[in-house]
Amino acid sequence: MLTTTYADVTVVYVTYQSLAIVDQLADAINRARNVIVVDNASSDGTLEKLREKCLRAEFIESKVNLGFGSANNLALSNVKTKFALLVNPDCTYSEEALRTMIETSDQYPRAALIAPQAIGLSGPQVSYRAAYFTKLAPSKYIVPDGVTSAQFLSGCCMLLRLEAFDGKYFDPRFFLYFEDDDICLRAIHRGYECLLQPSAMVYHELGRTSEPTVKTLYIKAYHYARSKRLLTFIHQGRLADLRVQLNYLLVSPWMILLFSILLRKKKTFKWWGRLQAGFAIFDGRSVSND
Repeated sequence: MLTTTYADVTVVYVTYQSLAIVDQLADAINRARNVIVVDNASSDGTLEKLREKCLRAEFIESKVNLGFGSANNLALSNVKTKFALLVNPDCTYSEEALRTMIETSDQYPRAALIAPQAIGLSGPQVSYRAAYFTKLAPSKYIVPDGVTSAQFLSGCCMLLRLEAFDGKYFDPRFFLYFEDDDICLRAIHRGYECLLQPSAMVYHELGRTSEPTVKTLYIKAYHYARSKRLLTFIHQGRLADLRVQLNYLLVSPWMILLFSILLRKKKTFKWWGRLQAGFAIFDGRSVSND
């Protein structure tokens, strides 16, 4: 018997410079029963437009860009329901998909996180996998036939069981990228499961919330490389992180020189981002409850 209902779920969105998709986002927000929107200091009018169009939603305005994980933490600290559905602004879910995830949560009470299968313009997107540092032979992504346990679930849309985390959700040290890897691994470490439900499908349109400027490419490259190092540091230790760090520090200067000579400006700035990430220093604190 289904015990979880729509009233047990709060939908959470984090927005940043999302004006280009504000109409479709407003439609999705207005369909949700309980919804919290955290705006990460957008300067393009995203928050003002959403407040105008979405009268029932709860809005939290951050004066600075907190990053993905910390902004979600801010919303989750205000959630009063049993579950939260974390959804990217460029991701569209259906009522059927949500119902399927809710049913799955009842079937698997030790599931801390349940993700749907994301579909994009080119077909199925990678929505689950092993931990990134697991050594596996490259292979084509295949959508599984049924519910599948995984070490990673895509953060574009996931149903989160709040009681599994005891108030400690995303590690605030991750500003962008790999925070979904980390939260999945910590949930598994605590004895919970992370499940992909391929029968629940959502549409995820990548790349519409920010312009691919040189500055944006640099920032994304820096945070991707830094977060990869941080994830390695947390889950594999300092020596494993040192190998990644040395790779960035030793390889990046040569790649910057090469692409500068070739006048490949975007590639040059990407490698500058990786080089800067090589100088990051991490402390040993953890958000784990263990």
